[in-house]
Order: sequence, then C-alpha cells, then structure tokens
Amino acid sequence: MKEQLEVMQEKLVRAENRYAGLLASSEEQRSSLQASVVQARKDAVDQRILLDERLSKQESASERLHDAQQKRANAAENETKQTTIIADLARNELQQNILRQKDTEKRLERSEKELQDATIRIQDALVDLQSAETGLECAEKERLLLQDKLKTAESQILNLKDANQSLVTRGRSLQERYENGDLSDQEKHFVQSIVSTTQSIHESELIEKLNEIRRRDTVNNSLQEKIRTLESMVARMLRERGTEVRPELKSLVNLSLWMSSSPQEGLNSVRHQMACTDPRR
Repeated sequence: MKEQLEVMQEKLVRAENRYAGLLASSEEQRSSLQASVVQARKDAVDQRILLDERLSKQESASERLHDAQQKRANAAENETKQTTIIADLARNELQQNILRQKDTEKRLERSEKELQDATIRIQDALVDLQSAETGLECAEKERLLLQDKLKTAESQILNLKDANQSLVTRGRSLQERYENGDLSDQEKHFVQSIVSTTQSIHESELIEKLNEIRRRDTVNNSLQEKIRTLESMVARMLRERGTEVRPELKSLVNLSLWMSSSPQEGLNSVRHQMACTDPRR
C-alpha cells in the first residue's frame, strides 16, 4: 500500500511539472503569436497605406498624362506606355501585398489553432492532475481501511490465542476432570463416542477370535477323530503281533499331548481379555 502511495505521489508531481511546463510554453507561444499577429496587421496597414498613396500618385500621374496627351499626341503614347507599365507594376505589387496579407492571415489562423491546441493540452493536464489527486485520496482511504482491518484481525488473533490457550489447558486436564466428573456436555459426548468406538473395536476383535476358535475347534475335532482312528489301528496291530505298547510308543500315539491348548481354553482366554479391556469397568 505504501508503494502505491509513493507511485501516486510521483505521478502527481510529474503531472504538476508537466502542467507547469505546458503552461509556461503556451504563455510564451501565445505572447509570440500575439506579437506576430500585431506586427502582421501593422505591416498590412502600412502596405495598404503605401499602395493607396501609390495609387493616388498613379491616378494623379494618369490625369497629368491624360492632359498631356491632349497637348502632345506624340508624347502621349510613350507616357501612356510608361503609365501602363507603372500600373502593371503597381497591380503586381498590390497582388503580392494581397498574397502576403493572405499568408499572414493563414499564419494567424495557424497560430490561433496552435493556441487552441495548447489550451486543450493544458485542460488535459488539469484533468490528469485532478485524476491523480482523486487516486491519491482513494489510496489514502484504502490505506486507512486496511489499517482498521489489520487492527480488527490483530484483536481476533489475540482472542483466538486466548481461546486456544484455554482449550489447551482444558485438554491437559481432561483425564483429571473426567475422573472428577467435571466434563462439559461436549466433552462427555466426545468421551462416550470414544468408549463406543473402543467397544465396537473390541467386539469386532472378539467376533474374529470366536470365529478363529470355531475354526480351530473344527480342525481339532477332525484331528482327534483321526487320532482315535490311528490309535485303534496301532493298538490292533500291536495286539495282532502279541506285543505290549511301550511307554515311548504310548507318548507317540497320544497326539493330543502335542496340541498347545484346547478350544475351551482359547475361549476362556478371549473372555478373560474382554473382561480386562471393557471400557465400562
């Protein structure tokens, strides 16, 4: 925001300098053009007076020549030629003066147009200056608004820090307040949710373990049936041979001794684990 203000101030200074330069230049051009116009008008008046005087003299000379023609016929023709030449010269000079006057008028029109263009440029510079001033005012208002928002944000941050510190303090004392029964409604709901989730997890684990026990029970029953069949076959074979079963053979035949635990023992172990992990205890 500070950089925008500095940019706007630089634009304002440049606009003021440009306006001052244009104003000084336009004043100089205007003075010079006015002086040129005055001089041109003065020259035109002087030329017209001179032409009038010459025309008056030419008219007088023509009259004198006309009188002389009556008196001197032979000399009249020469003087008439001279008068014609002088008149032609006068007309040529008059035409040149008229052309110069028209050229002066054109220069005057161009000067007036340049003066109008300079006035328009000055007006544009004034508009730019006003726009820069307006932009500077808007930037200042925006800066003040941002300051107010910053103060509000800082106040909100302080409030949030206090609230966060309070929550941290209450979070650290959650277990103690739970044991003392000093929980808020939201905390009680949260604890109940945790207990419910934990119980659901333990129940799922129990179901999985019971299914595993049933599967092992089925396998054990099948193995025991096979063991009984095998024991009967071994005993029959030994009886047919007329020999007694030696102790080491009995230990080999009694395969149930090789089992780690019975299904009932596994079930009792699972039930004992559930009783130890029950969240309601």
